[in-house]
Amino acid sequence: MATIKDIAQKAGVSIATVSRVLNYDSTLSVGETTKKRIFEIAESMSYQKKSTRKKLTRRIAFVHWVTESEELTDLYYMGIRHGIEDEAKEVHLQLLKYTVNDLKEIPSSIDGIIAVGRFSKTQVKQFKAISDHIVLVDSDFEHQGCDAVLTDFQQVLVDAIDHLTEKNITKIGFIGGAKKHSRDPFRQQRISGNIIFDSMPK
Repeated sequence: MATIKDIAQKAGVSIATVSRVLNYDSTLSVGETTKKRIFEIAESMSYQKKSTRKKLTRRIAFVHWVTESEELTDLYYMGIRHGIEDEAKEVHLQLLKYTVNDLKEIPSSIDGIIAVGRFSKTQVKQFKAISDHIVLVDSDFEHQGCDAVLTDFQQVLVDAIDHLTEKNITKIGFIGGAKKHSRDPFRQQRISGNIIFDSMPK
């Protein structure tokens, strides 16, 4: 990779002159011909200016409503957590992890909150008191004015059933979870298995 020194040697000027030209120093007293030659040489040598700015690392509170031990019996939430952690590494976000019991420990200096699970209105109000930047994942359908990422369980099951019935598979077993939520009647229907029978061809 070309350096300022390389450009200076080829242009026949000092390193300081090249640096000031490439940084558009308006106080530099040098002819336009020299400036043009420096830019042309820099371009021909594929010079890339080094950034002097440090990358800012955003600090995000990652709030999980299940503990690590509870997560071992709930691969659904484990998968969500792994996905968020992997993406955070890709985009250089620092995740500070908390559980639903640690909300008071989240600092007000945090850059945002990602909350995974079905938090109450009171808990969401606590999030809002800490940060304006909140994403609720797998939240109640009433996501209370926050950005939210939701899974359409009903459509997922209907698509799965359609796929199986297209292959003439009609004896379909169903294994559901044990969690329910009073504000999500479909979640209860999903657990009971009613959606399976409602969607099966008569």
